[in-house]
Amino acid sequence: MKTADNVVLGTGQLPGVGNEPLAVGKAFGLKPGQKSAPFQGEQGVLVVEAVSVQKPTVPTDVKSVRQQLMAQRAARTDNLTYEAIKQHANVKDERTKFF
Repeated sequence: MKTADNVVLGTGQLPGVGNEPLAVGKAFGLKPGQKSAPFQGEQGVLVVEAVSVQKPTVPTDVKSVRQQLMAQRAARTDNLTYEAIKQHANVKDERTKFF
């Protein structure tokens, strides 16, 4: 069990865990002391509990957050597609015969 301090709704990051926009969103939807049900996040299965929630003083720019998440997901999709093709290809690496 870890406590993440200074989690900001607009970033989608959990300190010590990484990119977890779903976990951050669920944490801000809870009342202090309330726990979420287990759910699948980007890094694994998580349970979040809100210890304290402070209202933001400045509204977040949702458009930039959306663009950031779309870019991250696009990069992840490209990487997963490449890995899937590589696993299913019948290519033998025989570079050692020539170099």
